[in-house]
Amino acid sequence: MPRYFFNLLLAFAFTTAFLCGCGKRPAPPYNRMRSQLIVSACDNISNEQTDAAIDDLQRLLDIDTDNAFAEAALHHEQQRRLLAEANALIARADHVALRLWLDQVIRDGQASPELLALRDVAPALAALAAFLAHAPWHNATERQQALAKLEPSLPVLQQSVAFQAFYHTEKEQLAAMHSQEQRQTALRLLRELDNALFSGLRQRQAAILNEFATTIPGHPLQHYITHLNAKTTTASLQAVLSATDKGVPAAEATLAAVLAATMQWRDLSQPVRLAIQKHSQQLPASASLCGAWLKARVNHQPRHYQELFSYLYSLPGPPPLSKELLQDYLNFVLLPKQSVTAWCWRSPAPGVTDFLARLKQVGETQPVASNKERP
Repeated sequence: MPRYFFNLLLAFAFTTAFLCGCGKRPAPPYNRMRSQLIVSACDNISNEQTDAAIDDLQRLLDIDTDNAFAEAALHHEQQRRLLAEANALIARADHVALRLWLDQVIRDGQASPELLALRDVAPALAALAAFLAHAPWHNATERQQALAKLEPSLPVLQQSVAFQAFYHTEKEQLAAMHSQEQRQTALRLLRELDNALFSGLRQRQAAILNEFATTIPGHPLQHYITHLNAKTTTASLQAVLSATDKGVPAAEATLAAVLAATMQWRDLSQPVRLAIQKHSQQLPASASLCGAWLKARVNHQPRHYQELFSYLYSLPGPPPLSKELLQDYLNFVLLPKQSVTAWCWRSPAPGVTDFLARLKQVGETQPVASNKERP
């Protein structure tokens, strides 16, 4: 833009030189003040000294009212000053002052197309101010809803490089918050399912699985439940476990595998059961009731059941035992099949002697707990 005014000045000088050299009519008298004002105005324009340039150009128009250069340059500098004022208000994010200022400029008839384009900035800044006023966010849903309210203003706001960086950071933090909430919800539901399976609460199990499908679709738990069945081999089990989403923590995925195996236990082959039990060793001993049960039921070792019951007794409020767990303990530990073949169990009409013999046999087959293991 300054080059344009210098070209005008140069053209003015060439015209003056031409007229001076024509010789057909006398040259107008030299006006030192006007020349000084033109030079000073051009210098100030070049150095972006807007107020000083406006003063020079106004004085030039006062002594030369028909000076087209001074008139055009004065209008340009006045608009530049208005744009500078607008930019200052935008930099302060003072959307109220910006709106009032624009209204006044429009009423005064000073609004250029560039200034009129700023009318969308004030409501965009207001939307941004409202967004910032509601921070910090309590959850990802609130943050997502607040960002959605900014979307109509994005075409204006994203003209700012600073806002682009800010918006990108907000989207990243939203994704991180959403992921963290999903992990918290998944762990809560897995623990609730662990308790429900251990206690045999079928209706509660169904309700938890429905909530899982709604709130965390695609979780490894659903994948494991689908692929753990009578046809599962140790090779296919490893393929299923290795295909787990890497974004899910290993402990969470392992707990999901234990719970899925608990649900499908009757259909699984013994090699697959052993492989799952080995896989479950990644979990801490107290991380899962079903994990402790799985350790006991995979080979039905009495000491493992004793460890499970000792752990239950140590809890402030131990959960009830499922019918399936009690049957396992009764059939494989307390009264294994070979025990009930004794004479005291075969009598069609057992008497006192038979019952005493049965109680004696149960006492002999029951593993003895140490003092440390007693409740």
